[in-house]
Amino acid sequence: MKRFLSVSGLLTLALLAGGVRSADAQAPKFGYVNTDKILSGIPAASRALQELQTAAEAYQVRADSLGRQFQTMQQAYNNLPVTATQDRRTQEQQRLQQTMQQYQQQLQPLQQTAEQKEQALQLVVQPYVRRIPEIVEQIRREQSYSMIFSVGESGLIAADPALDLSDLVRTRLLAAPPAQ
Repeated sequence: MKRFLSVSGLLTLALLAGGVRSADAQAPKFGYVNTDKILSGIPAASRALQELQTAAEAYQVRADSLGRQFQTMQQAYNNLPVTATQDRRTQEQQRLQQTMQQYQQQLQPLQQTAEQKEQALQLVVQPYVRRIPEIVEQIRREQSYSMIFSVGESGLIAADPALDLSDLVRTRLLAAPPAQ
């Protein structure tokens, strides 16, 4: 709600500022960009994101499978007959603890791979993300926009697709990619 109000406040301020101009001045011109849309059109970022998603899915599938197996073992332990000896209960507890340690050891490399893929994604994406504001400012100046909003940050609910400048920003990013 706070974001919506701040965007509304900015729009009101821009409209009021526009009203101070001379009568023959143009009305304020607005646009918006969607950073996710921009980045999804960059091949290196798309590949890195796909690798991250693949690693995260592999981790999740394995974690779910091991979790179900452990849960089954735990239920079997909880369902031991009342007549089970203390030695048997102790053995089952130790088996559960050993199994949990084995599961954690199996998941650790998968988690590390996912974390490495996330870091690789950040290394690929960050130079582009740093250039987006610069390109947006160039477009704003060149095409006389009063304001250009970032859809992901503004809480914008609906807008005319003709105001979407994401493709133009992506085209400029791809035309002059940042140094890696």
